[in-house]
This record gives sequence, C-alpha cells and structure tokens, in this order.
Amino acid sequence: MNGTQVQAMPWWRMVQQQSEALIQRLNISLQDIVRILSFFGIGFFVGFLLKKYLRYFFIITLTLIFFFIVFDRFGVILVDWTHIQQLTGVDPQSTIQHTGEQVLSIIQEHIVLVVSGLIGFVIGYRVG
Repeated sequence: MNGTQVQAMPWWRMVQQQSEALIQRLNISLQDIVRILSFFGIGFFVGFLLKKYLRYFFIITLTLIFFFIVFDRFGVILVDWTHIQQLTGVDPQSTIQHTGEQVLSIIQEHIVLVVSGLIGFVIGYRVG
C-alpha cells in the first residue's frame, strides 16, 4: 500500500458539509432556518395537544364564548368591539370575502412558514 491512504470523513462532518451546501444553494440565512424550525415546532406542539385534548379544548372554548356573550348581553362585562377590531386589523365594514383575501395574501407572503407549521401540525397530530 502507498503512504497515501484516503481517510474516511466522519459522518457528522459529511452531514455538516451537505447542509451548508444546501443552505448556500437555497440562499437562506440561519435566522430563516430558526424561524422555519420554530413554526414547525409550534405546529407540532399544537397538533399534539389538539389530538390529546380536543374534547376539553372544544368544551372550554364554547363555554368561554357563551359566557362572554351572556355577560356582554346583561352588562356584566363590556366588550369594546371597536378596540378588538383595531387590534386585529379588521375593518368594521369589512366583508368575509375581504377578510379571506387578506388572510390568503398573508399566507402567500409567508408560504414557507405556513407549510412548515402545517407539516409540524400533521406530524404532531399523528404522534399525539
């Protein structure tokens, strides 16, 4: 044998090089990767919890909505709907179609994050 033996590269070094090459090819930054993984993690967490506790979540949500409507009707609490509309950015004269178009434009603008969150949700729902 010659003195020039090819040393095998450790597997983690190969993974690191492949991932760096992929990141450069896709032209994304570390901040983008963290955001994508965060949306995946949140989607996974929500999907997992939703499957485990859907019944309780549904009952609690309906109960809270019912009590808010009843308490608002009898004047026990005062819901400032105009302030809620300002916080959410929904125009009071907005139609359902206009709101849907706004939501779709936000989804189109952040499609990678939405897909990442959906994949995380599906995996979390399956695991839960």
